[in-house]
Amino acid sequence: MNDLDTVRALRADAPSPSGDRLDEGRDRLRTAMAHGYRHHHRRTVLATAAGAAAAAVLAAVVLLPAGGASPAPAAHPAGTRHQSPAQLLSVTAVLDNAAAATLRRPSTLPGPHQWIYEKGVKAGPDSRFTRESWTTFDGARSADIEHGRLVVLPYGPAADGAPDATPQGAAGFLRALPAKPKALLAVVYSKARATPRDQWAAPGNLDTEAFSILMTFLYNAPAGVPSAVQANVFRAVAWIPGVRVTKASDALGRPALALTAAGLNGDFLLSPRTYALIGLRDGDAAVTRIVAKLVPAPGDR
Repeated sequence: MNDLDTVRALRADAPSPSGDRLDEGRDRLRTAMAHGYRHHHRRTVLATAAGAAAAAVLAAVVLLPAGGASPAPAAHPAGTRHQSPAQLLSVTAVLDNAAAATLRRPSTLPGPHQWIYEKGVKAGPDSRFTRESWTTFDGARSADIEHGRLVVLPYGPAADGAPDATPQGAAGFLRALPAKPKALLAVVYSKARATPRDQWAAPGNLDTEAFSILMTFLYNAPAGVPSAVQANVFRAVAWIPGVRVTKASDALGRPALALTAAGLNGDFLLSPRTYALIGLRDGDAAVTRIVAKLVPAPGDR
């Protein structure tokens, strides 16, 4: 699929971004790391400018299936812990710490038209750059910096017809989940089964698809998710078979904890100090979210 052509068709009346901006965006998309834009729950990873500009500047990380044969579906029921004791201890300890840490942080519960400011760093093998963006919580409008000037767009990620890709949509999905891990995972596994298998994050692996859904929704919602709900998600992820934690570095070269699942090349990155979900990595490419906060208007920091 050519994302630029798709977006142009959706918004034929929208102003076109500059050639320089499109060139930069194409380079970023070539090194991006997400499982395409076919899944509505994984279409927008960073809440950046949308529309024609979104396709050009999106700093998404794509989690691709690992090479080799596709893993077989797990034979155990959802929510059953079956990792080795060492792996179980590592994953459980990290995610329990993440759950506890998020309960100590205040929740941000914006209104639909509240602006969210994000600043992030995208790094590849030979480059590193910073991106700032603004989007409304409902995804209806967005703004970006173009040639040193703020450009406010009359559309946002909601315009692509994928409400779950907006901060409000992702937050709403997470808020509606049950609190108990087994009940929470039952809902997520049901959603995973409803997704065509050829669109799963790791072909044939239901557990990894459930992991991808939960973590992507959590990353797509930088605001609007109560602390208790975030904690519930982290605890539930620890129950998904095949999840593991390793050491890595973020886009700034700082130490990070890499959370991934069977069949994925990419990782979701947690801060080893705060246990916040700070970014994503795939090989030499990484995205790190430095700031995500509510602001009165686009351009505010």
